[in-house]
Amino acid sequence: MSKKVTIIGSGISSLTTAIILLQKGYEVRILEQHYVAGGYLHTFKRFGVEYETGGHYQGALGDGLPFQRLLSYLGVFHEDDYIELDRDHVDVYRFEGWGFSYGTGYEKNILNLIKIFPDLEEKIKKFFDRVSESAHCFPTYYFKTEIDQKLVMKHLNISLSEVFDELEIEGRLREVLEAPCLLHGVSPKDVSFGVHSIMTDSLIVSAHGFKNGGKQLVKRFTDKIVELGGEILLRKKVTSIERDGKRIKAVTCESGESFESDLFISGIHPKLIFEMIGHENLRKSFSSRLTKIRESDPFVGAYLLLKDSVGINAKSNYYFYPKGTQSVFGVELGQKRGPFVFMSSPLRTYNGEGELPLSLHAPCQSDEFKRFEKLEKRSKDEEYLKLKEELFKPLIETIEEEFPGFKKSIVSICYSSPLTNQFYNPSPNGSAYGIYHDSTCTGVKSLGPRTHFENLYLTGQNTLFPGLLGASVSGLRTSGHIVGIKSILNQLKN
Repeated sequence: MSKKVTIIGSGISSLTTAIILLQKGYEVRILEQHYVAGGYLHTFKRFGVEYETGGHYQGALGDGLPFQRLLSYLGVFHEDDYIELDRDHVDVYRFEGWGFSYGTGYEKNILNLIKIFPDLEEKIKKFFDRVSESAHCFPTYYFKTEIDQKLVMKHLNISLSEVFDELEIEGRLREVLEAPCLLHGVSPKDVSFGVHSIMTDSLIVSAHGFKNGGKQLVKRFTDKIVELGGEILLRKKVTSIERDGKRIKAVTCESGESFESDLFISGIHPKLIFEMIGHENLRKSFSSRLTKIRESDPFVGAYLLLKDSVGINAKSNYYFYPKGTQSVFGVELGQKRGPFVFMSSPLRTYNGEGELPLSLHAPCQSDEFKRFEKLEKRSKDEEYLKLKEELFKPLIETIEEEFPGFKKSIVSICYSSPLTNQFYNPSPNGSAYGIYHDSTCTGVKSLGPRTHFENLYLTGQNTLFPGLLGASVSGLRTSGHIVGIKSILNQLKN
């Protein structure tokens, strides 16, 4: 049995894979290009406050629920690291002239929607019944050793839009049910209902934020890996890969160090790892497919400090669609979308006193920042700084309409662009969500853990679905391909 494993990248999927393999007796080494581990669990400090890179909130963390069970199985779950979000207002969606708040619990959301749409009660109930049925049929989400393949494929092979059409859901109800697509960046007509149902279920059954930032969970992971005898090497950027036929022999870092292993696992973007291998060494069909895979839209970020809350609830997340969801999801990928913005606070323990930190995220055109890509001192370039500021001006006006006094309350503000993302969490266009997870890249058509190289595996959100839960389940699946998934699922089930 192969024993030595080298993992490239240290996002949550890589960390998950590392612990499972260490528990099974493998020797594991992780190579990370930055000075800290964690990928999208990174935090960064501005204005004396820690902001999240990607760990804005997590679903299915309640007692006995999938994410908590997985983190407990890995030995990294500590209840004190999290705070439950507002059970009545987890996700607050604002549309043109109206809004809706998703809370915790299926019954609560169904009843709240029926109050708004009393004539559509049957359709609302049928939709959420279908969401629950779909989410519960996936074995690596609710941890089942037996799989109803027919049921799984039924939900995987239909889009969210097709479910709306079947149930004859239109108008505002359709708008509020498709609005959470912002959480994965795939339009309702392109996203598999099965995958969308997992994300929806996870946030309905429970929603939590970090008390002390995503870096605390990273520490739990890294401490456990070291305790189990694993090794995490920082500032080790892999730049080339040596192969021997259909096997990977070694990887070489920017420093010149070379690492040999029996198995290699890539937790970075698949396009980047296969570029290092060389497209001439890939099957032509796979090389062509990889080249054609679309990337999801890149995002810009704004990080603010307010002198007071102006009515914003730190235990809620806010989504603004000032032109409606169709202006966003009704256009083709890569085309200019209508404005929308996600807003949350990294300080979930805020009690209404003192300054409130906020993060804002919004999409931009994939080539909007391309001209600044090779600029050495972007942080001081006036045109670069102005572009980021200009993109957020109309969005800040939108928030001002909902929370009067918002603009005057801003004490400090700074911005990020897709180029920031490209550097810290490399992806071809700086997208936080990686590849565009439409029906051609999910389920049996996903890139998956296995590759055409017998000792190279893939893990991460690009092999499954975005988000901390999706990426960690990806780590579970990758480990399962190496050591056998049923024994792991049995342990998680029990």
